[in-house]
Amino acid sequence: MGSIVYLPCLSGTAAVDVAVSPPGLRMSWKSSVGGGPPIVAADLVWTIGQNGMLYGLDLPTGAVRQEATIGVPANHFPTPSVGDGLLLAPSADRVIAFRAVAEASTPVPSTTGTRPATNATVPKTASRSRPLVTSTPRGRGGNVAKVLAGIVAGVVVLLSAATSIVRRRRRGRASAASG
Repeated sequence: MGSIVYLPCLSGTAAVDVAVSPPGLRMSWKSSVGGGPPIVAADLVWTIGQNGMLYGLDLPTGAVRQEATIGVPANHFPTPSVGDGLLLAPSADRVIAFRAVAEASTPVPSTTGTRPATNATVPKTASRSRPLVTSTPRGRGGNVAKVLAGIVAGVVVLLSAATSIVRRRRRGRASAASG
C-alpha cells in the first residue's frame, strides 16, 4: 500500500517501508499477533493467527484495533479475503463472513437465504471511530461455508504445488549448471 509492504512472519505481522532513493528497506512496525498473509481492507491490516484469531491492525502503528475468534486454522497460512462488501476469514471447518456496520447496535439483515442473519459484534480492543465488524452467517451456512472452505483449500493446494514445481526446476537448473 503505497511504499509500505505488509508481511507475514512466524512471530506476527510486519510493515516494511520501501525507499526508492536511496534504495532500501526500513521496518515501520512489527506486531506480535497474527502472522498469516495480511490484507488491507477498511483501513486495517487483517491477519489470522495460528491461535484461531482474526486481527484488524492499525495501518500506521500495527496496534490491534479489532479481533475475533474464528477457530483453528486449516493450514499454516490462512488468508482473509474481501469481496462484495464482506471480509471472509477461513478456519479449518468453515468460512466466516464479516460485514462493516456503522454502529455495534445496528442489526445487519441477511441479503440472501430465507433465515435472518445472526449478528455478533467483534469485541473492540481500543476506542476508535472506525466501524465495527459484524459476523453474518448466511442461512444455515453449512453448504456455503463448506463450498468456500473447499475453494480456499483448493487454491492453497494449487499454490503449494506450483511452488514445489518451481523449486524443483530451479534445483535442477542449478545442479545442471554446476555439473
